[in-house]
Amino acid sequence: MDISFIMITNQKYEDVAKRAVDSIKAAIATYPKKYTYEILICSPYPLTDIAEENRNKLIGSVHDIGEENVFWIKDGEEGVSGNGIAAYNHGYAWSLGDYIFVLNDDHLIDARSLRAIDFLESELFEDRKYKVTSIGANKGVNIYNSTLIPVMPYVEPYRCLIMGFPVYQRKTIRNYLGDNIFNPRFKHHYADNWLPFWLHHMGEPPIICDDTPLYGFLGPGLSTTHNDDYDFDVFDDLTRRFSEGDHNYA
Repeated sequence: MDISFIMITNQKYEDVAKRAVDSIKAAIATYPKKYTYEILICSPYPLTDIAEENRNKLIGSVHDIGEENVFWIKDGEEGVSGNGIAAYNHGYAWSLGDYIFVLNDDHLIDARSLRAIDFLESELFEDRKYKVTSIGANKGVNIYNSTLIPVMPYVEPYRCLIMGFPVYQRKTIRNYLGDNIFNPRFKHHYADNWLPFWLHHMGEPPIICDDTPLYGFLGPGLSTTHNDDYDFDVFDDLTRRFSEGDHNYA
């Protein structure tokens, strides 16, 4: 498998995530290179209608929903807390792709996003240990014209872009990130701040794959934000620990 697209949702599939899925399929179909792929959607609810009495039987594996290349993974199995970060990591655990794309259910992509693979295979990353970038950026994005992660007091000042939609080479996740796409201490937010912080302070400042815009279609209001204080405290603690010599990503 070339690519695993990992998405989470708690909305009705046909109303929200299906639109994002269709954009992925269109991007794959129009891109000059022909990639094999899977779309793994971690959700507490089946993506298609399943009789109530059968739902509890669908635990412990990836479920074919009858739509080509799209699979449902139940969020709620042992080890999954129902939080967004846990669900993303759970989806990754079932994935097969050499490259991992992290996407939201309410954002559309186009074929330009697939350039992230060539980007990670380019000379720019040839001598880098960590093969990870992020899509969702407009053309010409840089540290002076976009949102930065907060500067924390425990390390020297830095300027790092948030990596909101990471794209990883699987070997990097397996060999250096504790086999997690996001640090599992987070619940919903700031995991995309910790990733660029960690990369920067491990000696490889993050590089964003620009001109790979994503298109949100629901607007604000659905994002879970009541854990922001908790997640920021985790970010604060991780940066402090890093300054004290704990350089583990997860």
